[in-house]
Amino acid sequence: MDDINLDPCEFSEFIQGVLQDDNVEYRLEDIDDYLINLISNSPELDKVREVERCAKIVVELINPNIYGYSYSWALHSLLACECILGKVDEVIVNLEKLISHCESLGSKTPCISAIRNIKQGLLGEIAVDKYPYLLKVIVDFLKENDSEIEVAKCYVSAAYFFSDNDSYRSAVDVLDDALEYLEEKGNLDFGFEVLSVKHSICITNEDHSSAIKIWDELLEVCEKNEINLPDDLVLNHATLLMQLKKFDDAIKLYLEALSQQDCEVKKRAVISVNISASYRENGNLEAASKYMHDARVILAELGSDSFDDDFLLEIELIDAKNNLIYGDQNTLKKCLFSFAFRMNETLKNTFKIHYRRGIRSRYFGRFENLIASLATTGVAADIIPLLALSRINQSADWLSLLKWKEDISSIISHDELVQLSESIDRLADYGAPHLYGFAEKYDNAFYGNNNDPWDLFITQVEILKYKYDIKSPYHYTSNEYISTLLHDRIHNGNVLIFDFSASQSKLITISDNNYIIENLPDEEGRNFYIELNKFRLSGDNRTQFNQTLINYQNTLIDNIKESISILEDSGGVIFFPSKMDSFPLNILLISNDQIRKKILSGNFEIRSCLCLHPKDESFEIHSCLGMVESTTNLEYDKAEIQYFINTTGLNGEILYQPDQKDFFERVATHDSIVISQHGFSAAMFTDPVFADLAGPHAERRTLSYSYLQSHSYKMNYKLVMLNACYGGTLVNRNYFKLFRTHELLGYPQAFLLNRKSIVIAASWTIVDRYNALIMHNFSNFMKMYGPSKSYGMSLAKAFEMSISEIISALNEISGGTLQLPNEQHLDVMRGQPFCFATYQNYTLL
Repeated sequence: MDDINLDPCEFSEFIQGVLQDDNVEYRLEDIDDYLINLISNSPELDKVREVERCAKIVVELINPNIYGYSYSWALHSLLACECILGKVDEVIVNLEKLISHCESLGSKTPCISAIRNIKQGLLGEIAVDKYPYLLKVIVDFLKENDSEIEVAKCYVSAAYFFSDNDSYRSAVDVLDDALEYLEEKGNLDFGFEVLSVKHSICITNEDHSSAIKIWDELLEVCEKNEINLPDDLVLNHATLLMQLKKFDDAIKLYLEALSQQDCEVKKRAVISVNISASYRENGNLEAASKYMHDARVILAELGSDSFDDDFLLEIELIDAKNNLIYGDQNTLKKCLFSFAFRMNETLKNTFKIHYRRGIRSRYFGRFENLIASLATTGVAADIIPLLALSRINQSADWLSLLKWKEDISSIISHDELVQLSESIDRLADYGAPHLYGFAEKYDNAFYGNNNDPWDLFITQVEILKYKYDIKSPYHYTSNEYISTLLHDRIHNGNVLIFDFSASQSKLITISDNNYIIENLPDEEGRNFYIELNKFRLSGDNRTQFNQTLINYQNTLIDNIKESISILEDSGGVIFFPSKMDSFPLNILLISNDQIRKKILSGNFEIRSCLCLHPKDESFEIHSCLGMVESTTNLEYDKAEIQYFINTTGLNGEILYQPDQKDFFERVATHDSIVISQHGFSAAMFTDPVFADLAGPHAERRTLSYSYLQSHSYKMNYKLVMLNACYGGTLVNRNYFKLFRTHELLGYPQAFLLNRKSIVIAASWTIVDRYNALIMHNFSNFMKMYGPSKSYGMSLAKAFEMSISEIISALNEISGGTLQLPNEQHLDVMRGQPFCFATYQNYTLL
């Protein structure tokens, strides 16, 4: 066939001429073949877009009632282009249209061909979150056409999708539905295949008891039918044995699989990696090296595009640990950097925030253990990109999305911006960045019954990306961006300290161009962590908790002398807490004479960073909203807020136990918030979404986490002081699961979502009188310094104040109306770690 001009105007006129021809369907079939050959022979995206425009013209111009056969194949060709371009919404719509047309036409061949293309992975870089919706369309068609096995295969594909995103419950539910469907259809043979997949997914998600139970069921079926166990099933069982540390048994099964001549090359690579890990754990390093080399050779020959993301991530982590054992630090670092690159590639087309967390959580525990195993000293450039990846969380993803919307607001149209803003509001209302655990548990897009606003948002993003030259919504959580941000903070004179309490009890300290890794005290740290969590839940163990805190302080100072020395010569610290939320940073700083002197002179700033996102540097504060309880046994609650307002010269008001709606309406007109009341730890609630500062049994809500999370991103406050016991407690779980990433949910994290504020809060109880002393100092320092410096200076000054100064300060706040305890009590209070170590100054980066 002669070349066809693909210019839209020329092509449209050409098709209109063809439709006047005597052999219309024959000509249209030739044109369809021509277009398909163009993208088959030259799959460059520009060419595919050109062909897509032409395929759309054909679909629009053909009358489906007259040329039904030609219309179906034209729609098929359009689907092929949309698949390659990753236009998943258009694929879903046009596949439904094709199915409907083919059913009325009585010819299903175009449908079957299109579905085969989709299932064979002929999709471009689609938003993977859409994949279950697409599978559901296919399943509905296949069920109508009695294709039981193909239906079950779609269920299996959906289950693997959910498992990859750490949505284990959804994966199991889908497979159970597949088994029920096959039983209804009487197709028990393929039910064995589905049960085998369920066995595999249980292993992936380390549900060992379920995996063993299913294994026994599968063995029974094989014995009953006198058939051999399928190879894939045996390999999955070998992986289970490896997880259970039965390495000899696992190696035996893996080697048997490798010895089979029909073992395909890709499978050999996967098996070789697992054998390498098993031999390493058994101490046979030579064999471990050999099989890892074999796997690397296959990967190099076939290319990374031939393997799924899971394998590409696993090979780097397993090889990294191998090289840790070999003592090869250079290759260890190379593997970790490769893992970081692969993780960014894996995440780039995933939009749902809890899916992104799910992908990270499958690997980050091992990843962080390997980071903690790097050489104890080195250059910062060797570790910062790894830390940048390891500490990204859902809050950072959400803030990146909000910043992205601001960035593109001047590029997209007004109507598009309004629609995007409305979508983001719906995401916040639905549960962003943190979805209620029960909702997450049953978030199953395969059934499309959860009114999930992410679907519309992803559609809008895909349309905007296609129309404009814009970045990903998660650009600001990319490794490159966060690494640059961390380097900038170091160059500004800050020391970065990463708490790796949850990973081999390490502390990583970075300053200038170097890092050091030091050991945290194991026994004292563990004892403190246990007593801290008891104290947060009941408060009955104050004596034991206080003693373990003192013990921890004493041993910690001995253990991390190099980090303390670095801090003594620096201009500030940015601390990154771990998911355990247990490191009392102030015991290193306030009790150190040299550091305390720098803090008091305004030359040292203390910050705890909960989210890797750039902080707003503007801290001009003009007004204050205070909140207290109407009935309370606190002595200084109202007085300390009034003192802050008067001393700083702010416009302010104090609310007495307002309802939540009134409080947030009033917050909208104030720059700062000071809440002085009794507080309850977020850890007391089954899910942080239920958390309320007034406690689980309060008659009315005063500050609920769910409302704060859903509305704070629109607010303009710049300073929040939570003068409430446990106001700064952070948890790393929801109703559904413990998080393996560093999410750190709580009131400080939720307040920080407006991207403009700092939050000063307490990790455990507050001593009312000591807090009044801090508020006195803070109020006076705020006349000359910003909130972060004023925070540190307030603690440092309280530590050094004489008894007479303490009495004067407390009387100044109360107006001299309150009786003070004896001088010995005041002397003990000012230097007690229990008092000053509870405070944290939470910020962004």
